[in-house]
Amino acid sequence: MRTKIKGAELGGVTNLAVLAPVKPGFVPGFETMTYVDRLHRLLDALNEARQNLREATLFQPPFPDAIGRFGIIRSFRYVVVPPEKSGGATASPGGGYRLSLNVTFDGGWEPYMRVIYRDLGPLLDTLFCHCDGYPYSRRSSFDTYCRWVRDNEQSAGLLYADTTLTLGDQQYHERIERIQRETADPVEADRRIAAFAVAPLKAQVKDALAAAARDPGPAVSTSMRALKGLYRLSALFPGEEKRILLRFTREILQDFAALLDLGLKDSPRWKPIAGAAQDELAWFTSKEALADDAAPEEKKLDPAGLQAGIVESDTTVTHGCLVLMQVVGRPGQAAAWLQALPVSAHGAGAAGGIRRTLAFSYPGLRALGIPAERLDALPQEFMDGMEARAGLLGDVRSNHPDYWPRPERCNEKLEVDKADRVDLNTVHVVLMLRMTDTDPAQAGPGLHPVLAAEVEKLDPETCGLQVVAVQPMRSHREGQMPREHFGFLDGFSQPGIKGVTPTLLQRDEIPPGDLCLGYPSSQDDGTWEDSENPLIFNGSFLVVRKLRQHVDRLTAALDRHFGQAGLAGDTAEAKKRALLARMMGRHQNGTPLVSTDGGPTRNDFDYAGDGEGLQCPFHSHARRVNPRDGRPGMPRILRRGMSYGPRGTDAGSERGIVFMAYCANLAEQFEILQRWIAGGNSSGVSSSQADPFLAVPQPGEKRTFRYIDAQNRVARVDLGDAPFVTLEWGMYLFVPSLKALGMLTEFCAPVPASAIAPGAPAPLPSEREGWRRLLEDTDRERSPARALWAYVRSQPDGRLPAPSYGVLIGRQEGVPGAPGVLDVLQNKDGLYSAQGYGLRMQKSIGHNYLGMDRHGGHAVQSPAVNAAIDAIGEREAFEATMPLVMDALRKVLPLQQRNPDGSIRVSVDLIALAERVLAGLCTKWVGLPEPDAVLRQSGGTAFMVAGGRVEGNPQPPRCPGNPLSASPYVFTPHPREQVAEAGRTQGPVALRAVQDWLRSGRELGPLATKIRDDLTQVKDIDPAKLDDIVANSIAGVLLGFPPTVYGNFLRTMDSWVDDKTLWTCQRRLADVRVDGNDPYLRARAALRGPLMATMRKRPVPEMLWRCPVEGGQVVGAEEGEPGDDQRLILGIASALTDSATPDEMMFGGSRDPESPIKTEHACPGYGMGVGVMLGLIAGLLQAGTLRPTGSPVLLMLTPRADWLDRASRPPPGGATP
Repeated sequence: MRTKIKGAELGGVTNLAVLAPVKPGFVPGFETMTYVDRLHRLLDALNEARQNLREATLFQPPFPDAIGRFGIIRSFRYVVVPPEKSGGATASPGGGYRLSLNVTFDGGWEPYMRVIYRDLGPLLDTLFCHCDGYPYSRRSSFDTYCRWVRDNEQSAGLLYADTTLTLGDQQYHERIERIQRETADPVEADRRIAAFAVAPLKAQVKDALAAAARDPGPAVSTSMRALKGLYRLSALFPGEEKRILLRFTREILQDFAALLDLGLKDSPRWKPIAGAAQDELAWFTSKEALADDAAPEEKKLDPAGLQAGIVESDTTVTHGCLVLMQVVGRPGQAAAWLQALPVSAHGAGAAGGIRRTLAFSYPGLRALGIPAERLDALPQEFMDGMEARAGLLGDVRSNHPDYWPRPERCNEKLEVDKADRVDLNTVHVVLMLRMTDTDPAQAGPGLHPVLAAEVEKLDPETCGLQVVAVQPMRSHREGQMPREHFGFLDGFSQPGIKGVTPTLLQRDEIPPGDLCLGYPSSQDDGTWEDSENPLIFNGSFLVVRKLRQHVDRLTAALDRHFGQAGLAGDTAEAKKRALLARMMGRHQNGTPLVSTDGGPTRNDFDYAGDGEGLQCPFHSHARRVNPRDGRPGMPRILRRGMSYGPRGTDAGSERGIVFMAYCANLAEQFEILQRWIAGGNSSGVSSSQADPFLAVPQPGEKRTFRYIDAQNRVARVDLGDAPFVTLEWGMYLFVPSLKALGMLTEFCAPVPASAIAPGAPAPLPSEREGWRRLLEDTDRERSPARALWAYVRSQPDGRLPAPSYGVLIGRQEGVPGAPGVLDVLQNKDGLYSAQGYGLRMQKSIGHNYLGMDRHGGHAVQSPAVNAAIDAIGEREAFEATMPLVMDALRKVLPLQQRNPDGSIRVSVDLIALAERVLAGLCTKWVGLPEPDAVLRQSGGTAFMVAGGRVEGNPQPPRCPGNPLSASPYVFTPHPREQVAEAGRTQGPVALRAVQDWLRSGRELGPLATKIRDDLTQVKDIDPAKLDDIVANSIAGVLLGFPPTVYGNFLRTMDSWVDDKTLWTCQRRLADVRVDGNDPYLRARAALRGPLMATMRKRPVPEMLWRCPVEGGQVVGAEEGEPGDDQRLILGIASALTDSATPDEMMFGGSRDPESPIKTEHACPGYGMGVGVMLGLIAGLLQAGTLRPTGSPVLLMLTPRADWLDRASRPPPGGATP
């Protein structure tokens, strides 16, 4: 499976950290040298060459930097990391060393990886060939290469970048500063700056070579010094590795090689140099050593296997819609229905006059039931989704996903709920419907009646899919071209597929791999594993972005500009059209601003003759998205967008374009283009000069469009600080081939499990701290516990001795002579004791019946206490929790921020939410912390206050804080000393508070009252001990209930936010229907299943422990606890990996007498705890739209209007605690 560790990204700057093991032992060859020694020598030589070029050279480097020329790499650093000091000798010479790469670059991870794989591969090969398992850039596919990097990538940590300037900005600003400094006339300086752009790389290299040909001295001097240093290293690279080093040398000296081929070798000045460096040059110019591998056989695309509308653009379509759907039916129902859907094929007619195209989100493919293993070949950016890529795309400020209005909720009957917006994480399937109807009666922007009828057929009972939103689309065509709302004909400069769609211009032809997966592309002509994957092969990605066009703002900005110039009437209108043309880079009829030299189409032009941007401004829309400068791998996409909304300029109507485009590589095609629009350096100017139409301005900051007018003067237009286009929402979708659609149900079949038994983490520890690191790491992704417990389960008896920690038991059911988890918990033969808990309870929050064995008090006390707790069922707990959630959220509303659309948002701290709600429930049921009303009535001080866990010894104690300190001390097999100290300090304080409260005579809550009254009726309890038993039992409720719910709630939310289940559950909760619309039944139907499934993977606690007993005595007892090697560690999470294990095992078994997993110490608060968690989650989900923040415990909430209305009312019964 694909490794999920990622580098950090901040505002379009990305960091990558790789740490790979260096090969141990010696390099084969004549020299006796370890790999790490050779690596050190190579790094020293490269660093010396770099320092010489930057610090000790008298003249400017003659050629563009071999690495800097790609314009994305800000800095990188290689370090050889020595082995950890362990006091022993290394196993082999050079063993234990690692090579670290830390690099920071502009843009996304994937385009950077393409550069180092394709362009800088020889450098990486030369360095990482010292590392185990390195695949080499010339021997592996791009996907294989990236997987190795991911496998050795380190977690992001913190990335700090103080500037938003790109490398292109630095070059640009250095040059314009020089212009400003050297030009005395301010007017001329202004004009020269406006006419300046950094030349394309191709032109820079051409000019550098021409200059070097005229004066080769500097180029020869710097190049020969580097060549000599690298040649001396070649003796240390035997066999194939010598070829790798030579590839690298040729790469960094590529311009010098070109200079030799341009005639330098024939120069009289060259002969003495060649004689003095004969061996070096012979090695450098060796053709045999540089022989490339055979080029792969060219693969042709057969469009007949594709869905319609991908390869060809239907130039007659006038109406369309996107139907957004969610999988809701029985397992396999939706996949079977979609498989049978008559999807339109390339070149085929439209069935019933409607063309149908199916596309899927990544969550949608998973929701259909396709195993993650089958989807592993899909790229990370598709799995992440568009929202997660906002920083890389430039979707910031008002375009950030936090501010997206999102689609209005709409069902298949086209019933719209304007107060309910659809979170895109819950959209699984998108059905695109398109048709042609030129009848003037259907000229409006609404959903066409034929398409509406088609949507109404999508009955969720039949298809297993629920329509959640419908986006109508309307193209206003003039001939074959649509005209969008700003008045421009759209659709020019569409690329054609080589061998499929003929193009008039060579530059417009792209290889099949730029559109469909499984073929060589303009970025990569290597092998593609996708061609062997029937789900992936011939598939394409569809980008969807709903862009609202604020025609009124654009019109107002132009009117303001020309009004200030005193222009009006026809003159002003002509000037406006001319200015719009400069902003777009084309006239409104599509005619280019630069000469086409009489070419066959209006697309036959480039900007080579407009080096100062006099005809077409550098930062016009058309020039920045297609610079036409011959750069390799120019990203191209096939645009298929349609407009929406009415024609006009009024501010009250919503209008815009649903941008849609197909490509095979989201990161290296669409995302690069989108970054250029948002502010890249594609046309050689500063990234601050963003697209005049699509820029995302900073509120309050002046935005200026600058260009040189027909009089050769600098002109400036104030565009204001309001965006002309805003992003409403967007998605990344996968569009499978027709063959893949016909196999959907096959793809849903489970992937056969590996027959290889899990291996042991090597080496297994011999001391307690090592076992702690393996067993107690709670990190969801990186914890080794899951793998260790799998190894435990694979043992013949399901057990594994863990020296100084205990005996690990991993399976629910045991084997003869080796009891399983359930056997130990049921303890039918009295061989296991819970008194270890009791001994710690005595030192902390009080010895209650959960720390007693059957004949040690448990049988006497437990019936009364358990009955009192069992009386609070799941429904009652849910109904008690919901108003407390609203009250807790109400308290954070004063921290609200205003959204651009006038709504509000507020951050929700999940920890604080859980603490407040649990404290409120303890007040309601127990009576502690005491409500304000009781304190006012009694006139006394509080025995316990609401609050989370803090360090030290808080006075008065806090709830749930103090129990949160006591719980891990009692229930962890081997608590660390800091945990034990906190439990022994804060637990007794909480117990004393309960004791003092009981003695005070103040009002008890109903649960505490029932516990006290029922225990009073137990005849076998010594009256002299009754008060202590009552206090210990009530303190035991505080010990068991809040920490368990708290931990499980936070873990569930952490998982749901990360895998986006939270939004699916929110949608399910909104959609579910039950008799009487009962809130509890709705929450149970929508949330209980996912909640239990998540808790099974990461329950709190994950382990329990017991003391083995022989002859009535704890084995190896020290201070009442068993010896370190004797205690039994029960893997609750491990046992739950067996799907047959009931959910109640999370709570130590069941209390149902008829249950096969009934146990003595099963938690009596199972129903109560689940009810509280359902209430916590449902109360939060019903409040409004939730957005992730990057923190696992913080969400951004945009409350629903109806929720705000209810929250503004006083809580029933007065103030809550």
